[in-house]
Amino acid sequence: MNELYIGRIFVSKKAALHKVYAWVLAIYIAFASLSSKGHLLLFGALGVLTLIWLFFEDITIKKCRYISCYALFGCMAVLSMFNSQSKSNSLTFLAGYVAFFGVCILMSNISIEFVGYFMKCLFIVMGIFAVLTFIQAFSPEIVDKICAMLLDDSALEQNRNFVSAGDVYGGLPGITAQTGINAFYMAIFAGMCLIRVLSKREYRAVYVIGLMLGVFDLIKTNKRGMLIFFCMMAFILILLHYRKHFAKAVILCVVIGCIGLAVLLFTDVGQRILQKFISAGLSGRETLWKNALIEFAEHPILGMGIDSYATKYGMDAHNIYLQVLCETGIVGFIAFMAFVVFNFVSALKCCCIEYENNNMKMIAYFIVFMQGIFLLWGLSGNTLYDQMTLCSYMIAVGACNAFKLAIKENKHESRNLDVCQNK
Repeated sequence: MNELYIGRIFVSKKAALHKVYAWVLAIYIAFASLSSKGHLLLFGALGVLTLIWLFFEDITIKKCRYISCYALFGCMAVLSMFNSQSKSNSLTFLAGYVAFFGVCILMSNISIEFVGYFMKCLFIVMGIFAVLTFIQAFSPEIVDKICAMLLDDSALEQNRNFVSAGDVYGGLPGITAQTGINAFYMAIFAGMCLIRVLSKREYRAVYVIGLMLGVFDLIKTNKRGMLIFFCMMAFILILLHYRKHFAKAVILCVVIGCIGLAVLLFTDVGQRILQKFISAGLSGRETLWKNALIEFAEHPILGMGIDSYATKYGMDAHNIYLQVLCETGIVGFIAFMAFVVFNFVSALKCCCIEYENNNMKMIAYFIVFMQGIFLLWGLSGNTLYDQMTLCSYMIAVGACNAFKLAIKENKHESRNLDVCQNK
């Protein structure tokens, strides 16, 4: 009786729980990086809600595409622990790996309306970060007071150091502790504004202003890599949107590229960006990448242990592909690459379908953008090893599965309707 009673409560409050879960997902992605205590609290809330949903909902793992690749990568991650120099780090990674796999399964089984609502929640949260970053550019003392309430002591010190270091060696971290994290948030906000400009007719001028705000903030974070990755994904979205008018897409991309080039060459902001490109180089990443290849040569089968690279060298490899290769071996690397490539191709296919509903088009673009930013940033960052970015990626993968299922069901319903009409 108790189980039945609880189930009835859940069903009656289902819509409300869905909205709460969407907000928790959005807030977790945004605020998980602020402090260790806040991260654990949000992670616990996300885990509890996920377990409740998986228990009461009609969930099937079959709806999660390419699951075998993900499972094989997980198995190699577990086996690699025998060589790990830090079992605790390996277990921490695997905890996030399992938790966000649950999120992915849940998203794969959820309705496409939920994905749209989650996008709305994430857009609002990222918009708050964008506005605060813009304020920090002109009145840093105002944002500093907010940071003092949200960040712990070490994170607050890092935030202030980035602000005081200037535009060449520093940047705007917003209300986070790292300019790289804030750049990721600004890229998401600018990307979601671009998606709305491409797929919506209402309030287009507002979204254009939002896009300009997001790009301005992204430039002020002084993270050249994320700026490049955002531009690459923006061009991909434009090409996908105007794929039937390729000449128009190319002209638009060329015009935008010329504007960007003019900004680089003839403005103070552009000169500072170029100066950092010239002076900073790869910021020592080439040494980290070389070490990863050396470790792979020493442990080609099982790897050196998942998430143990940082224990030996003091930091992650700043390239998730090389780090996966050296930590899980060749089999784990192949499984991981198969999972991310197959899912990205699947996301691209979602954008190549004609939609009368602009909301469906917007969701398809969002799925491609979120997966693409994760994969591109992985070339120079640690996206697989930062739980907020891994969570955002698994959400995008699950949303892609739900999107594919919705399209399949719509085609099935249309086919049945045609049969009935013919009769």
